[in-house]
Amino acid sequence: MAEAEEETPMETAEVAEPAAEEPMDLMTALQLVLKKALAEDGLHRGLREACKAIESRKALLCVLAQDCDQADYTKLIQALCNEVNVHLIRVPQAVQLGEWAGLCKLDSDAYWSDRYEKESEEFEWYQSYDSIKDKVKAAFPDTDGKILNIGSGSSRLPVSMYLDGYKKITSIDFSPVCIEAMKGKFADKAELEWKAMDVRKMEGLADDTFDYAIDKGTMDSLLCGSNSTQNVYKYLQEVKRVLKPGGTLLILSYGGPSKRDVHLKRPSLGFTLTQQEVPKPTAAGVTPSPGMENHHYLYTCKA
Repeated sequence: MAEAEEETPMETAEVAEPAAEEPMDLMTALQLVLKKALAEDGLHRGLREACKAIESRKALLCVLAQDCDQADYTKLIQALCNEVNVHLIRVPQAVQLGEWAGLCKLDSDAYWSDRYEKESEEFEWYQSYDSIKDKVKAAFPDTDGKILNIGSGSSRLPVSMYLDGYKKITSIDFSPVCIEAMKGKFADKAELEWKAMDVRKMEGLADDTFDYAIDKGTMDSLLCGSNSTQNVYKYLQEVKRVLKPGGTLLILSYGGPSKRDVHLKRPSLGFTLTQQEVPKPTAAGVTPSPGMENHHYLYTCKA
């Protein structure tokens, strides 16, 4: 069925093998390799198993998350790979690598609640508010408008926006554990609302409620889970429902237009889409690995 004729996407396999003549980017190829290795019991996961495989010269490839915050872990893996000449590839985020390697289920409330119970510190997906503030203000010109912060997690985004003049912010997340923690932590900012709900079924949020909505990594997380195409479609339908006519959805993603347009440009959603690039924050002296892009993508979807 042609894209223009689709109303409800079919469920698809998470990684479809491209036709022989179809070009494949590094991350798509890596995801396919890891999927096949997992199926053939050829994937060694975790520090201990990875080190054993590298040292025994059984490893053909090593994959490490670029946002790994354990410096000793990173140095050890890099040194071992250099010593035995094993090619090392860096993936943008640990949760992304974990999903590809079969270590986490990003569409599970249990996964996220367990994560937030163990990790009480604030965590910022992709970019801080300060680094995208000018772009947010351009997309959300009315500071008195009602804003939906989708998949809020433990990010300071709603608090930073609040301090910058946006007071009417409702933050939603899959995990009740996370929502209760954030609600308690910022109880002094009474105008901020926190609600536990599934972004694919925003029960309790009325139609045409919000002027603006912002997503910083939530769509990407859905795309790492099972039934990703259908789940993203349900999510975008719900966002469109709760936005006022003419409202704006802002999505920050690591995926470029070749991967995201198929979701955001569905005729049945009716979004008018524009896209811009935002340089990735990097530590001093750190250069992205070959094949890694040095920017994130910011999509503006007008309802």
